[in-house]
Amino acid sequence: MSSIGERIMRARLNGGYRSQAQLANAMGINRSLIGQWEAHHKMPGRENLAKIAKLCAVTTDYLLGNGALQQVMSLTINDPSEVKLVLAFRRMSLRQQQRLAEFVSEAVNARREVQHERKPS
Repeated sequence: MSSIGERIMRARLNGGYRSQAQLANAMGINRSLIGQWEAHHKMPGRENLAKIAKLCAVTTDYLLGNGALQQVMSLTINDPSEVKLVLAFRRMSLRQQQRLAEFVSEAVNARREVQHERKPS
């Protein structure tokens, strides 16, 4: 059976995080901590374990060795450009994701306002 470090690394790679630094940035922690977990020198706490699971779309049971690797979300994206966008979004920190979501929301609202102004009375 694989160690928790190996399962974290497998989840990270399957989740689109090609480097420890990318996952660390998304989690808001130091890259060396990811390295220590993957080398099995330290164990992530419950909160960090949950963050890894969420960001990598796996279960905490898998990370703890109690289940098989399976993606939690079932989302089918066939367009390669959409896949790149989703992976880029997942590599962002939580703060960056929130800021991007706010920006998109404002852009959608602005577009609605412009469309509303163009409609004839």
